[in-house]
Amino acid sequence: MPELPHADAGHNGSGELGEGKTGGRSSWMDEKRKNLAAYEYLCRIGEAKQWLEACIQDELPPITTLDESLRNGIVLAKLTRAFEPDLVRKIFEDPKLQYRHSDNINYCFAFMKKVGLPNSFMFELTDLYDLKNFPKVIYAIHALSHLLARKGIAPKIKSLVGKLSFTDAEVDAMQENLDKAGVSLPSFGNVNKTLEKEMAPEKTPEELRQEYLAAHATDVTKCQAAWRACQGRKQAATVRKQKAAAAEARRKREEHERHVREVQAPAAVAIQSAFRGHVGRQETRARRAELKRAEPGIVYLQARVRGFLARKQALSRRNFYSKNEQAIVAIQSWLKGKKQSSAYSALQTTDNPPLPVAAKFIHLMDVGAHDAEDELEVETMKQQAVKQIRENAALEQHLNELDIKIALLVKNRTTLDEVVKISSKKLRKAVSDEEIKAAAQVFSLKSLDKQSRTRLEAYQTMFYLLQTQPMYLTRLLWVMRNWSSEVVKRLIETCVLTVFSFAQNAREEYLLLKLLEAAIELEVNDVKEPGDFVQGNPAFIKLVLQYVRGAKERQFLSSVLSDAVSKACACPIDLETDPIQVYKLLIKEEESTTGQKSAKRYDVTRDEALKDPATMDRVQKNYRQLEQFVATFMQTITGSLARMPYGIRFIAKRLNETLLARFPKEKPEALLRIVGNLIYYRYMNPAIVAPDAFDVTNDTISPLNRKNLSEISKMLNIIATGKTLDGHLHTIAGSFVEQQSSTFVRFLQSVMTVPAPERYLNVDIYSDAARTTKPVIYISANEIFFMHATLHQHMDEVCSSDKEDPMRAVLVALGNAPPYQQDKTGPEISLTLAPNGSAAVSSSSSGGPSDYATKKLYVATKKQLVLIIRSQPSGANVLDLLEGPVSEKDEDRYQTIVAEVSSGTMSMSAWSISKGSTANLGSAANIAGSGQNGSASNVSPSGVSPLPASAIADLPNSLQQLKIQVLEAMAKLEKAGVVTRKDKYQSMLTSIVADIRNKHKRREQVRSEKAALDATLATLNDKNKFLVEQQSSYSDYINACIQRLTEHAGAKKKKSVLPFSRHARHMRDLERQNKAVPKFGSFKYSAKELTERGIIVAINVDGLPTKLYEKLAVTLSSNEQGLFDIECAFNALGLPSVVEHDTVKLEDLLALQFENKTEVQLFDGAVTANVNLLTYFINKKCVPFLFPFFFFSLSLEMG
Repeated sequence: MPELPHADAGHNGSGELGEGKTGGRSSWMDEKRKNLAAYEYLCRIGEAKQWLEACIQDELPPITTLDESLRNGIVLAKLTRAFEPDLVRKIFEDPKLQYRHSDNINYCFAFMKKVGLPNSFMFELTDLYDLKNFPKVIYAIHALSHLLARKGIAPKIKSLVGKLSFTDAEVDAMQENLDKAGVSLPSFGNVNKTLEKEMAPEKTPEELRQEYLAAHATDVTKCQAAWRACQGRKQAATVRKQKAAAAEARRKREEHERHVREVQAPAAVAIQSAFRGHVGRQETRARRAELKRAEPGIVYLQARVRGFLARKQALSRRNFYSKNEQAIVAIQSWLKGKKQSSAYSALQTTDNPPLPVAAKFIHLMDVGAHDAEDELEVETMKQQAVKQIRENAALEQHLNELDIKIALLVKNRTTLDEVVKISSKKLRKAVSDEEIKAAAQVFSLKSLDKQSRTRLEAYQTMFYLLQTQPMYLTRLLWVMRNWSSEVVKRLIETCVLTVFSFAQNAREEYLLLKLLEAAIELEVNDVKEPGDFVQGNPAFIKLVLQYVRGAKERQFLSSVLSDAVSKACACPIDLETDPIQVYKLLIKEEESTTGQKSAKRYDVTRDEALKDPATMDRVQKNYRQLEQFVATFMQTITGSLARMPYGIRFIAKRLNETLLARFPKEKPEALLRIVGNLIYYRYMNPAIVAPDAFDVTNDTISPLNRKNLSEISKMLNIIATGKTLDGHLHTIAGSFVEQQSSTFVRFLQSVMTVPAPERYLNVDIYSDAARTTKPVIYISANEIFFMHATLHQHMDEVCSSDKEDPMRAVLVALGNAPPYQQDKTGPEISLTLAPNGSAAVSSSSSGGPSDYATKKLYVATKKQLVLIIRSQPSGANVLDLLEGPVSEKDEDRYQTIVAEVSSGTMSMSAWSISKGSTANLGSAANIAGSGQNGSASNVSPSGVSPLPASAIADLPNSLQQLKIQVLEAMAKLEKAGVVTRKDKYQSMLTSIVADIRNKHKRREQVRSEKAALDATLATLNDKNKFLVEQQSSYSDYINACIQRLTEHAGAKKKKSVLPFSRHARHMRDLERQNKAVPKFGSFKYSAKELTERGIIVAINVDGLPTKLYEKLAVTLSSNEQGLFDIECAFNALGLPSVVEHDTVKLEDLLALQFENKTEVQLFDGAVTANVNLLTYFINKKCVPFLFPFFFFSLSLEMG
């Protein structure tokens, strides 16, 4: 504990203690009594100064300037660190007073609170920092000293009142400062008593001792440990002294003995050594002699013993192996598998695996018979699916047309022959032999006509370019964005999807996705704002919708939405949320229940409806029920991520990436809502609103169910697109929509987490170059000519301005398209696609060879390199392997492999099926220079050709010759920039390793494709059965109508003609002109009369005034069912008659009525007629001649 300095210590003139100045203290105090308070305050400051110096062991400034030295809090912080170091992090010391010095004062505050100083003794920060009340600071220091002294951790503060002397000037200055401050001095003399009152009663000495011991337990323990250590050292010193004495005695004894030995030892040692040597030599000679005599027996005995021990050990080991045979086999298998797994892991993870690692697994590229069968089966199933899709589409289109015709027939009494014509020509499955023959003549692969063959090759190239170069169809879709929706739909359904075989193949799906990717980029880059993309109707969206509504996608939507739709359809109440409609519904229910007119007004506004309590209660109730169904749909949709088709997920990913690149300043979440519009509104919403049309449910959807599904769809659309709710709806369902919207955003982010198509579909830039067979599409001649005509019409927009553009060259070579029928597809043909020599297409992917021949050379060289590695699995790298010598063993292995391949017992490699590698494995240079065209007549149904005999015959006779060919091909590839000698052709080896890695993935892909195609074919067959049944019902209906018409034919009576009527005069005129009366009647009127009736709207003939309309005779006649001849004859002023003819089909008039068109142009626009009145006129005048009884029977049939 620090000691306070004595009070009688020396004092300087500034108030410090000094000797010789205490004797006259009484007289001094009498003289200074008037400044007694200031003097006492100075003494109290001196007491605090003295106590602080004792605690911090440092000297402080004089008393008169102590207030300024304490303002920075450094002294108080040092005081705190002296007693509680943990409270002080760092003392801020700076000669200039700053606000950071307040941290030092806060340390003291924390210390005072920790030791338990009452708050009444605490001072404020400004009392010290701004010297607003410095006496209170001194008073707090006094109280703290008393408190710490009571705890026994600090010395007591000593009283210096009357023991210090100050000058008059110092006392006066202090009194003046106190007067200026206006603060009252605290009672320093009673600080201890006041502290006792504030705190608990003073503890006993024993309690203080216990507290002290508890507070200083560590120090006490250290003291005790030090005392014990001292005692231990004393005992150790005593033991050391005892051991030292014993060691000294032993040393003296040993010295004595050593002295004795040094004197007598030499003689004794010499004698002992001589004797021991003599005895030892005698024993050795005797032992040798004995062993020499017994040597044969000993050797024999040793051999027997060793043999016995060896046999015993071998038997023991054999028994151990027999007992643990399964465990040993398991361990061996594990070790072999571990070693093989480590090697394969190195093959999988190493970016550039060395040749020895690749050689170990080169056999994995062999294709088994099972793999080949699966490939063949999948390819066959793909063709069946494409054909079934086209057949169903054609059948469905024909049924729709027939349905419209029958409806128009009932409405307008058209001819039955027209309906029969449609049913007989468009609903039949088999086409005529003449049509097949005509199509075969145009696209026959065996045609000897050079011009026909050139035209066929041009069409092959045109469709190959449309498949592999997405820019052409992208530009065409861009041009079509302002066309009629029906034309665009027909082009997409009948041509574009046919070009890509409805994406039933991995290659075609990959190319279709690339087309959509390019179309998305073109459409997005054209819009100025993100909202323009949503509000617009891009042409590629129609293609996306057709693509994602195939059989696979329908199956997905059915499996995902079936349960949720069934639950929603089971709801018996109306989920209407429009306040006005709910209000009117309540009025209807009230009137139906009471039978009296409701007192409520029927026509109200939205706000008035919301003020009705019953309406608001029903709206809230409907929303609670609606939320349950929406939550069910959301849970179903978000949980279907793993089953969602890859195509729509990739489209969403590319759309989001393109939007982010186009609008970098937009919020990503806002752009993500556009993707939500695609995923939900375009993709899922139609299946929810019309589940019966998407095979989601087989039950009948009632109007109430359809209305409820529409309400659910609206809420889901708001959640998916992030739209805001109306005011009254936001208070009811705002929190629910926000929560579900956040969930849907996370779902969208997961939807877009998909790999690239190259990785997922296992298609790369070499796929087409590596095929032994060319791709085939099934398309009709009309579709070919329609696409040809469309491309030729928009050649400048679709093709680039470069004259060397391959598509432009093909279209120029083809010229104008042949005539075709837009409403007829015709028989399908198998069109083989391939680029010709002048229009070889480059790869759309970066990083690969750009020339088609180079790709072929690359694949062929890689094939040959695999054969070399299998024949000679040695060498540090590819270059050393090719340039190294060939041993006899390597040559024998090469001949064995060639023999196995030629006999068909071993497949060359996986490329022969999985990638369709080139079959000719002879000279790679010859492959590169060979023609690209060829007949597809030998192509198997699966698209896979067997290895031809020429491929084996062209193989070199020796492995060394094969190496030379590969080195020559490598030189050509290096010149093309595909490989390089600098890395010792490591890039080609890396490509081979990639094929090995993808082998298992390809097998899994084939299996998944097979399963998907099974489901697709089942769905297509079910739909085909349904369409066939519907066709049968339509046919039965038409046959019944024909039968009724035949039954009533005998009852038909000829319509009587009045003898002096206008019609009778017209009949006589026809007889005088020797003209046959038309079979179904002839009627003659003037243009003026028809104009007055409104049948003729306008006559646009130059020089023909209105007053001459009565001279213009119009004759309407019909000699063929459904076909009417209109004749206009003008005869006036004795001029020769001018006769014009035109024909009109009743089918065309009905179609115009169906399209809500009111006028039709006749005579090349010279006459404009009213469609409805002309149809009525024909029905009234001519149709009764056609079938007077048919309309009655048909109406009965249609109900």
